[in-house]
Amino acid sequence: MRLSVIGTGYLGATHAARSWVCRPRIVDGRGVLDPDRWTAAGWQFRALGRSAPAAEG
Repeated sequence: MRLSVIGTGYLGATHAARSWVCRPRIVDGRGVLDPDRWTAAGWQFRALGRSAPAAEG
């Protein structure tokens, strides 16, 4: 198992960090990240205290 932890508030990290990981998944533990911005950048986004997005189909 591999785990990368990116602890930053830098908004440019959404696209930059995408190239650093094999499986782009992010968990927002503080509820401060913009889910739309991260999913638009190709990340699977989850946040503590928020419901999971509805499945497309």
